[in-house]
Amino acid sequence: MKALEVRERYAEFLLNKGYAKLPERRVVNAEGDGPYFNGSALTPNIGYFSGQKEPESQYLFTQQRVFWTSYSYDEVPSPLWTIFQVMMSYYQFGQPDLREALTVGWELLTEGMGMRRDDLYILLPQDRQDLQRVMIEAGMPEDNLVLWRRPVPFRVEGMLSGFYCKFFLRHRHAFLPMFDVVNIIGPDGQLKVDSCLLLERVAFLLQGKASWFETEMFLPLMQKIEELDGLTWQAPFGHRNAATIRSLVAALADGAQLTGKGPGHVVKKILRELLHDRYRRGYEAGLREYVEPTLHCLRQIGYDWMEEKDRLEELFATEEHSYRKVHLESVKYLEKQVNLAVGGRRGPFTLDDLAVWKDSRGITAELAVDVLTARGQAVEGYQKKAIQPFMTFSDAYDAGEPAQDVKAWLLDMEARSYKKA
Repeated sequence: MKALEVRERYAEFLLNKGYAKLPERRVVNAEGDGPYFNGSALTPNIGYFSGQKEPESQYLFTQQRVFWTSYSYDEVPSPLWTIFQVMMSYYQFGQPDLREALTVGWELLTEGMGMRRDDLYILLPQDRQDLQRVMIEAGMPEDNLVLWRRPVPFRVEGMLSGFYCKFFLRHRHAFLPMFDVVNIIGPDGQLKVDSCLLLERVAFLLQGKASWFETEMFLPLMQKIEELDGLTWQAPFGHRNAATIRSLVAALADGAQLTGKGPGHVVKKILRELLHDRYRRGYEAGLREYVEPTLHCLRQIGYDWMEEKDRLEELFATEEHSYRKVHLESVKYLEKQVNLAVGGRRGPFTLDDLAVWKDSRGITAELAVDVLTARGQAVEGYQKKAIQPFMTFSDAYDAGEPAQDVKAWLLDMEARSYKKA
């Protein structure tokens, strides 16, 4: 099932159940206060949950594009997360508990999206027998209920609190988080229900693929990256490029700017980090060449921004020209330092050198070490920054770890989280 059909089925399913559709907003948060970007479908609709806005109906839904800047591409990008995604959510207000919301979620996944019942699992609080009963009555195998002693917490600091009920789907070598239903208590003490289904994730699953990089949502861009950079669709750095370029093109087409402050500064920083990584590795194909295939990818999820092509190509070309000049000057300076060291006119390279170069010239430690190492030099005391591991519900799938026993893996995760705490 292609992404556009997923969107259509989702909307049709909820409209048939009497839900009203909310308008979709741009990724830049236009509300003034709060975050720069709509990082979730909840962000532009949070007034319904905080009590600042009265819902037009007890039952609402949205298909909201989001720009999740807290996700980092420092390492290999996950096939389950990217900065730009489409989050599909339904909301309920005035219900006494989660039972109806969970039933709707189950029917959405099994009837609306055609997922196999035996491959679906749900994580619930151990003390909520009412929620466990409703899932069994809806048709979920009892063995597929995963019960944690403590609920998975939800919190918007100083405003909202609650817990998640999380659906998982067994797929290929492991399983992955599929859908959330969120029990939220607002300032008025009343229950409000949020939910989350990610379009790109659902679409690649329903197409039987290992990741979205193999689907219409990324394939035109991946093919262009292979043509110009020689990176195949399996290459991790190809994924890094595709995920970042797609997110940047979407944000800039949707109204974000490249500026020195505010949301434009965030977008510019992401672009500069991508250019930095590409130039360090010797990939110098102009990013403007990737704009058109990216726009074709975005059209496949419902956004036709093709009329922005010329403007976006010029933006990327201008920014890359500026970065290229700085990069070449940095490399030239570092090569001069190497020549001084080889000629005995300066001492060994140290961590202090890296700090001075970063502060005075904006040369990152990674670039400096790359250039020095390639020329037979080392930096005393330098160690590559270690990525701090943390547990997420997608760890098994991301790592390629065989995990067919979903229940055992999730129960072990709870035990590990207690131990860590």
